[in-house]
Amino acid sequence: MLSGEEKGLFTYSAGGSLFDVKNRYSDGKWYDDWTNIRYTGALSAGVRLLHRHHVSVSARVNGGRPYCPEIIVADCIGRKSSVFEPRQQYYSRRFDRLFATHARYGCELAIRRCTMELFVEVINVFNSQPVLEYRFNGIAFQEIRPCGILPIIGGKITW
Repeated sequence: MLSGEEKGLFTYSAGGSLFDVKNRYSDGKWYDDWTNIRYTGALSAGVRLLHRHHVSVSARVNGGRPYCPEIIVADCIGRKSSVFEPRQQYYSRRFDRLFATHARYGCELAIRRCTMELFVEVINVFNSQPVLEYRFNGIAFQEIRPCGILPIIGGKITW
């Protein structure tokens, strides 16, 4: 991981990880996943303008999750059980790549010992909408996708 402090006008940070993926089957044991190695990464950079304004962007990438979800099945009288079967179509369409970019603008105002910041942040600037999960509706698995672009307006007060 590479990290930077605020020195002058610019800030930056970068990080990442690799992890081994395991699936837990109905026998209670853990086995290697069919892709085995996954990754995560993050990068952010910012700049301070005119001493009170701050603009930053960040990007995150995720190449998989470190577990295999279970399928819950119900019999004709409503008893539920879980099934782990990696050869089913459900598992071949697992959540894989997710890339999201965020942007933030903030303006600070100092009054005595109190600092107020107003900011506008836009999450998922490029509207990345991968399939996060599948839900069974009684007939087929339906895709579940994130909500897309999310603007946030907020404030912060410190003293």
